[in-house]
Amino acid sequence: MMWFGMTLSDAVDKPRLHNQLVPNQDVSTERDYPLEKQIVEGLRRIGHTVQPGRKGDFAVVHAVYRKGKGPIHAKSDSRKFGAPAGQ
Repeated sequence: MMWFGMTLSDAVDKPRLHNQLVPNQDVSTERDYPLEKQIVEGLRRIGHTVQPGRKGDFAVVHAVYRKGKGPIHAKSDSRKFGAPAGQ
């Protein structure tokens, strides 16, 4: 959201990848929420191995954002049916 100027909803809903936070390792993508082809091709061009993750594997986030003293915005991830799993 902050890096790409997205809304909170757009940032949470976008497809994600996983790379163990170590450069030049395999990158796994979500099968059910695929990355755009140009992003995958760009990652491959700079030397990453990109492969789909296992079926049903996906990352879930919930986000809260507040700019300055403005209103608080929150978004629950639709991958978890738009609701937190905790109590």
